[in-house]
Parts: sequence; structure tokens; C-alpha cells
Amino acid sequence: MNFDMNSSLDSNSTITTPDEVGTCRISNWLIAKAENDKQPLISVICAIGVLLLTGMIGNGLVIYVYSRKPKTTTNRIFILALAILDFLSCTVVIPFEIYDLGHTFTFTRTILCKLARFSEFMLILGAGFTLVAISIDRYVHLCRYKSRLLLTASRAKKVCGFCVFLGLCFAVPLLSFAGLEKIPLYVNETNVTACGCTTFKDPNAKSGKIYTYLLMSVFLSALITMLVSYCFIGATLYGRRQGKTRNGLTFITNTEETKRLHKTKAFPEMRKKESFAIGKSTSFSLNGSTFIFLTVTVVFVIGFVPHLSVRVFRFLHLAFNDDTSMDLLYNFLVRSYLINSVSNPFIYSIIHKRFRDELLKTIKSIICCKRKSSLSKSQRSRTNSTNNETSFT
Repeated sequence: MNFDMNSSLDSNSTITTPDEVGTCRISNWLIAKAENDKQPLISVICAIGVLLLTGMIGNGLVIYVYSRKPKTTTNRIFILALAILDFLSCTVVIPFEIYDLGHTFTFTRTILCKLARFSEFMLILGAGFTLVAISIDRYVHLCRYKSRLLLTASRAKKVCGFCVFLGLCFAVPLLSFAGLEKIPLYVNETNVTACGCTTFKDPNAKSGKIYTYLLMSVFLSALITMLVSYCFIGATLYGRRQGKTRNGLTFITNTEETKRLHKTKAFPEMRKKESFAIGKSTSFSLNGSTFIFLTVTVVFVIGFVPHLSVRVFRFLHLAFNDDTSMDLLYNFLVRSYLINSVSNPFIYSIIHKRFRDELLKTIKSIICCKRKSSLSKSQRSRTNSTNNETSFT
């Protein structure tokens, strides 16, 4: 981003904003610089704006479709929980990111910065813990379905609430760590202090580093838990497809063995067991909710990879080059996690046929309601005009 550092500085026109660390002196020069630096970021702001609209509409439809069902299941509760968290992210986190991009050097609201970072981490961590709970529930449901850990609908609600509570607990330190970052600038022999909202206002503080290591440990632990759970699920499904016996149920895949059983007198009894086993095995298919949640988890992790890579580079003091293209790349990558708040409705639409059908029914009902309302309005207007003509005559 090129800007004339020798441009005139009107020192008489400043905005002095006190905060808990020091003072931000926002001069006319700094405001002009912020406006100049905002121009290359318009593409980033537009992309985030598209995510905002798409996420609000998509997650709103998911909430509407799944909340209308009278029968509550664990899968429906988990989907609703993720949709609500993503919808809140679209209405709270993404608008703040747009505001932050528009005030790169002139951010002076400390309380807003703290609350925004706290809300951002709480919602993201809450969604992450919910995905961990989903992976464990899928493992118990498919591999240990007689366990006491098997969730019911009421238990699933409590688990989702506990996941959000965990996210809140891990995000509370941000109320202390987040704040305004002082950016000292020297222009025409005058010191100017720019301000920007940052997650760690004091990056060299020991407590902030401990918190960073804690979050990295939580992320790795959650990733390992989900990976192990889905690996066990895959191994279990693969073993059942290979004809292994589990809980007295024999899964037969060999046609020669089937022909031999046809000739025995024990075949009718075996046929009952075989049909029962096949009936049980259909519930273990990855074409159902397990595959949906697995896809959501994979997309969630992939969405965080660019963000975490940039954070690691900054943590190791490996900065990007100071030019427009690298600055754009940095601002895109550091906000890659926002895609996770938008992706789930698309995953449900592509994979879940029942959701597609319900979504089409919902859209058709909305269109029909609008048509009925427009027809009723036109009929009312015609009736009123007829009554007026009758009274006049």
C-alpha cells in the first residue's frame, strides 16, 4: 500500500481517545491514510459481505426447516445447535470483521474490541466442541450402541449447552487480553499513534503466550479426538462389510456360502438371522448422518488451516512482505475460518436429500403464502371499490 509519508500533518485536528494503556491520537493524516489503505481491501470486504448474507440466509433456513419437525432426534438437535452458532457468527462476528477492516488504523473503541473478540472465540470454540461431541456420539452410536453413553434428545441438548459453556469459559480471558494495539508512526518529525483492534494487546506478555499454547493444545486434542473417533467408525464399518460377526449377527457376503446354506435345513433359521443382520447394517451406512457430520468436521478443520498457518507465522515473527498483493492475501487467509459459518447449509443441501426436499417445500410454501396474500389484498381492494360504487349509487 503506497502512501505519501511526507504529506502534510494537521496537528491541530486530532481526536484523543483515552483507554487503559495510553492515548490514541487520530489525526487528519491518519484518517486519510486509513481511507487510502481501505481501497485495496474493498475486495476482502465485499467477499466477507457475501459470506454475511449467504450465511444468514442459509443458516436461517436450516433453523427454520429443522425446528418445524415435531419429532426431536439427537442429529436434529446437533444440526440446530451448529446452525444457531453459525447464524450468531454471521450476525455478530462477520459484521465486526467488516468494521475492523474499515478502521485499520483508526479503531478507538476498546469495549467493542474486547466484546467482539470474546464473542468470536466463544462461538467458534462452542462450534468446535460441539463437533467433538458429535464425533463421540457417532462413535458410541455405531460402535458402542449398547453403552450408557448413548445420547437421547434431552441429553443432546444438555451436551450442546455444555459445549457452548466450555467455549464461553475458554473465551473469558479474551476480555483481558484483547484491546487496542498501539501503532507508533513518525511523520514530519511528529509522533502519531495509530490504533487497531487485536486479540493480544501485549504480545510479549507471558500470560498471553500461555493462553495461546492452551488454545493450541485444545485444538490439537479436539482434532485427535475427532480423527480417532471417525477412524474407529470407518474400521467398524469396513469390518462389518467384510463379513465379520458382531453380537451374534453374521454378515454374509460370499455367494458360495449362501448357495450352500440354501441346501441345508437350517437355512430358514439362518435366513431370519441374515435378514436381521442386513437390516441392522443399513443403519451403519456412511450415506446418512455420519457422512454429513464427517463432511462438516472436515470442512471445519480445513477452514482453520490457512488461519492457523498465518497465526503461526506471526507467532514466529515471519511477517508478510509489505505490498498490496501480500496484504490482500494476508487479510483473506487470516479470516478463512469465517467460511465455516457459511458452509454447513451447502453441505446439507448437497448430501442430505431429506433436507433438500424440506427446503423446497418451505420455499414453495413461502411463495404460495405470498401469492395468497397478494390475491387477498386484490380481492379486498375490489370488494371495497364495489362497496363504494354501491353506496354512491
